[in-house]
Amino acid sequence: MPNKLAMLHKLQANMPLTKRLLHARQSEMLERFGLSQAQFEAFFALHHAGEEPVTTKVLAQQLHVTPGAISPIIESLVQIGYAKRSNDNVDRRIFHLELTSKGKQVAKQIHADKRVLLHDVLSSLSTEELATLIRLQERIIEKLQNENQSHNSKETA
Repeated sequence: MPNKLAMLHKLQANMPLTKRLLHARQSEMLERFGLSQAQFEAFFALHHAGEEPVTTKVLAQQLHVTPGAISPIIESLVQIGYAKRSNDNVDRRIFHLELTSKGKQVAKQIHADKRVLLHDVLSSLSTEELATLIRLQERIIEKLQNENQSHNSKETA
């Protein structure tokens, strides 16, 4: 049995490789809808906002980019008809963004395609292996979230 350090090194190599390979498969899928990965991330954030319009500033914050960096992405989503932009009633400098009906339809199709992709990728795992994978991911996520919250609270103190 390999020692823990060797296993951590293997995991360190596998995680970015897994991400890269999944990203490549997802990029192929997104190309069918005319979306880059950056456009998809903005599109996905708008989709998850639901019926509530999102401001450019909030969208940029969610994606951890500047409002200037998000502007061309928003413009491209508007140009292909997936998003619409409207001015704020009080402050005309503020734009509200939301998916169009076409964008909502595409979001449903992408969601279905992603489910098929994930099923394809994970189909070789048993139900027990999937349950273990999920349980381990949740533990890692919880640990990272707790550490991030602790780190953020120290920065604001």
